[in-house]
Amino acid sequence: MALQGAILLTGGTSGVMGAVSRGAKQANGLVVGILPGDLRDAANQYIDVPITTGLSFDYRSLILVHSSDVLIMIAGGNGTLGELSAAYLNRKPVVIVEASGGWAARVRQVAYDGSYLDERKWVKLDYANTAKEAVAIAVSRAAGLAEPRNNPAAILPDGDG
Repeated sequence: MALQGAILLTGGTSGVMGAVSRGAKQANGLVVGILPGDLRDAANQYIDVPITTGLSFDYRSLILVHSSDVLIMIAGGNGTLGELSAAYLNRKPVVIVEASGGWAARVRQVAYDGSYLDERKWVKLDYANTAKEAVAIAVSRAAGLAEPRNNPAAILPDGDG
């Protein structure tokens, strides 16, 4: 099965993002880096396609969320917590690697029924203990999406614009 769409792996430190990029590269993935600011040199050595946004981290994070079908939350601080909230508000599935620490280790404790970010229960959060398990869940969730998100043909009544 070929995965269509993006899986964003998010974490609060460049060390985490470097490790994620390295792992994707070792698995023969195409590594796209959506970077804050205007400097391509800010990309780590494993990024194949550096995309500069000219934006600060908080706005760049919104591009990451909107460009992804499924998100994996690894560790993280306040910025990662904001990405989790943005994903939920945009009804994007999220897999949380609890064992990674940071906010990822605390989300279940504060979530409604341990699985939702609010009483609307829009998207159930998934939890994993390892990166391998998280990727398997994310691929499964991405494969289960009925229609590609933000596909104009999918939202127009007759599909032909």
